[in-house]
Amino acid sequence: MEILNQIVPGDLTKGYEIAGTGTIDQNGNVGQIGGIRDKIIAAHHGKIDIFFCPADINPGDMNTKDILDEAKKKGYNIRIIPVKTMQEALDFLKALPSKAA
Repeated sequence: MEILNQIVPGDLTKGYEIAGTGTIDQNGNVGQIGGIRDKIIAAHHGKIDIFFCPADINPGDMNTKDILDEAKKKGYNIRIIPVKTMQEALDFLKALPSKAA
C-alpha cells in the first residue's frame, strides 16, 4: 500500500496512520497470516488509526476473529478493517474522509 500511495496521485492515507497485514497473491487476494494478535499490539504502540487485516473467508480462518478479540481485550481504539482483496482496501481508502486535525 505504501508503494501505491507513492505512485497514485493524492494521499491515500488522508492524514490517518494506517497499517495492515496479510499475504497478497498476484491477483491481489489477501490471505491469512500468523501472529496477528502481536501485530495489533504493535499497531497500538505505533499509534495506528486504521488496520487492515485478512478477512475470515474459509472454515478455520481466524485472523479477523483473533484481531478483533485482542483489540477488544486490550481496549485498543483502532479501526480494524477486514479485507479479502487489495482492491477492497484501496476502495475503503478512496471513500475515507480526510482526518480532522
